[in-house]
Amino acid sequence: MKTISIRTSQNVTIEYELPSTFQRIIAWFIDLAILILANSVLALLFVWLVSILGLPDLVQTVFNFLVLVPLWFFYSLFCEIIFNGQSIGKRAMGIRVVKLNGDIPSLSDYFMRWAFRMVDIMFSFGSLATLLVTGTEKGQRLGDILAGTTVIKVKSTQHVNMKELLNIRSFKNYEPTYEQVTVFSEEEMLSIKTILNRASRFPKQKNTYQLLQKTATLAAKKLDISQEKFTGPQQTKQFLHTVLQDYIVLTR
Repeated sequence: MKTISIRTSQNVTIEYELPSTFQRIIAWFIDLAILILANSVLALLFVWLVSILGLPDLVQTVFNFLVLVPLWFFYSLFCEIIFNGQSIGKRAMGIRVVKLNGDIPSLSDYFMRWAFRMVDIMFSFGSLATLLVTGTEKGQRLGDILAGTTVIKVKSTQHVNMKELLNIRSFKNYEPTYEQVTVFSEEEMLSIKTILNRASRFPKQKNTYQLLQKTATLAAKKLDISQEKFTGPQQTKQFLHTVLQDYIVLTR
């Protein structure tokens, strides 16, 4: 399974799995089925309404042009903007569009992806998109390459939730070291736990200590304490563990 590392706005690197080409195709077919169903229901309802009210056939043509055509044309763009990088099919498959630099995709990013669907999917019958997603390191079709985006599985490979965080160990009779640790958010604590998990899984990876050190530096700065206590890998890990434990004790 291909993976990709994305650095978040908090300078935390999180590893995500890339969905398979098959999963992306299934998401596309789910969206297609929804479009066909929505189109059929709306068309039948409007035909019924036209017959009941005795409206001219021109009204049906106008309805098709103003409602049904835009539904087919703008569905993917509208969904990704409204649902934060997901269409209904993508949500069903647990995948999402993200920026490679960790930023939230902008309207122009979504527009770029949508504009090149014609080339990636429609004009080439999906062959170009399949070739690029399969052949590129980051699983990008042409629209993704130009927009600086890719599609990931929603859950990271190092996903940690708050329940898991609270079950780290027993804190009976534990005395917190840094009482100001409550300045951190739950999301920041989950990020610290994710980084510690990564350090345990990949202790010899080149950037593991750099990531730990950078995280510890940011944490110390937020706690307004000296950074002299953690000059080596073990001290750095111990400091972050302490911050994590203090947070759980003081906020649970």
